[in-house]
Amino acid sequence: MRTFRLCSFVALAVALLAGCGTTGGLSEPKPQPVDSLELHQQADGMLDYLDGKSAALPQSLLEGVPLANENDDTVKKLMDVSAMMREGADEIAALKSRGVLGEDNRGYLVLRNNDRIVDAAEKNVLQKVMATENDLRKEFYRAMARTREERGLTLTRVERVFAARRIARATQGSIVQLPSDKAEFELLLSTPLAKTMGDAFQPGAWVEIP
Repeated sequence: MRTFRLCSFVALAVALLAGCGTTGGLSEPKPQPVDSLELHQQADGMLDYLDGKSAALPQSLLEGVPLANENDDTVKKLMDVSAMMREGADEIAALKSRGVLGEDNRGYLVLRNNDRIVDAAEKNVLQKVMATENDLRKEFYRAMARTREERGLTLTRVERVFAARRIARATQGSIVQLPSDKAEFELLLSTPLAKTMGDAFQPGAWVEIP
């Protein structure tokens, strides 16, 4: 009887150990979704880099990135595209301060105030500058979303967050489109800009920073 019980115990133990190595065993925990605070901090760090307030990309943007394979160039693209945007940041800032380029609530530049543009030649130059910057932004947003796609980060969310952070940092004379996304708009309601603009501060509205 004792021999039978011992054999039964051994068989059960072996079965349990074998199960741990199959799909019937414990599964790995799912990655935590990217929360808003984390995303906003990374966006601010990136914008600090573009504005020359920091010498390098925020480390949090590159740490713990789950890549598909060793040949994945997503992180390299983030760094290369960021460097190219930084090179053109002063020109973009100057054009925004003139009010001829505005920031929409999707994270991209748009032409504004055609009456402030000297002539057709200057408009053509502006369109090329805008197109180049928007292409770089799209590449960056896509790469950033890809680095965290396992955590549920989407291109649309990255675009909206960067748009909202650019609005929050906008300087006098800049033209911006306020967020249409409820969560991002509500985050701006407590800012001095919202208090200054009063009733003009509405979701989706185009405003000039006073």
